[in-house]
Amino acid sequence: MPTVEIIRFPGSDAFVADPGVVLKDALNLLLDTPGVISVHYGVQTEDGTTGYLIVVWETPSSRLHVPTPLMFNMSTLRQMSRLSSKHLPPKSLH
Repeated sequence: MPTVEIIRFPGSDAFVADPGVVLKDALNLLLDTPGVISVHYGVQTEDGTTGYLIVVWETPSSRLHVPTPLMFNMSTLRQMSRLSSKHLPPKSLH
């Protein structure tokens, strides 16, 4: 049964302006990941600043077997979100 993962975050100025550019590398990794059916992203219409990344997985367990660093490095997360670096893991974790 397909599973939908929804990631919501305060979008950075760069993400709000052009999410495809900010997510390019992460999207390529995600789309090549076994178990991924599709990936969608965008900015919430109502507030214009909340970002969304939606990943559709083949099964619930597909997501559990993929290590997070495979999908995103900390550089991409910092570019996507308006959160300050104190809210994100240290750079040494990527």
